[in-house]
Amino acid sequence: MRITASKLRPLGKPNTQRPKQIRAVKRQVEAAVSHIPRIGASNGASMGKFWRLEILGFERENGLLFANCVCDCGRKTRARFSAVKRGDIKSCGCLKRERAKSLGQRNRQHGQTSNGRRGRTYRSWESMKSRCLNRNDPEFYNYGGRGIAVCETWGSFVNFLNDMGERPIGTTIDRIDNNAGYTPKNCRWAVVKIQQRNKRTNRKILLHGVPSLLIEACETHSKPYRLMYDRIFRQKWTPERAFL
Repeated sequence: MRITASKLRPLGKPNTQRPKQIRAVKRQVEAAVSHIPRIGASNGASMGKFWRLEILGFERENGLLFANCVCDCGRKTRARFSAVKRGDIKSCGCLKRERAKSLGQRNRQHGQTSNGRRGRTYRSWESMKSRCLNRNDPEFYNYGGRGIAVCETWGSFVNFLNDMGERPIGTTIDRIDNNAGYTPKNCRWAVVKIQQRNKRTNRKILLHGVPSLLIEACETHSKPYRLMYDRIFRQKWTPERAFL
């Protein structure tokens, strides 16, 4: 087939769409930072400042807009402009490091944090407050829900640590009077066995005129707890008859 010049299509005009897109993006960026006070950069190219980041220019990559910035600390960085504008990125990373350092210093003041892990005394303090103050805590019903409160002084962990001292291994915080709140005079570190004896659900009996916990009486007289419980509280035997 012979191709004649009359059959050839004329060449189209050069593609000018990409420069138009770039100009449109630039207008959008300028509109986004128009309300932000301009801060002059050393090279005179500042386009606005977000938090610690001063924007010097923009680049487009894979359909995403990136901002070339210089941080207040003097370090240059590159970040998604949308993240900078939202405040997700506020610095080159120096702000996060400063906050982490400050938090570490606060934790070292009471020595309760090591490698990001909180000490057992600090965990007890947090759990105590949660049981009394956090309605979403599974134990709130048995503590804050029935009026058990933490004294105002113990809102500070430092005060709690000064009053209670370090929590010994194998112990947890125990209230001497189960109907009173968490105060220096009503709390102690106690092993689980002692705490179990101090629960408000424990059964108490009067054996030979002496008040006692049923579990302690069973241990003293070498009697099975469930059998004694059944005789005294279900079959209504007297303690003296049950422990014969």
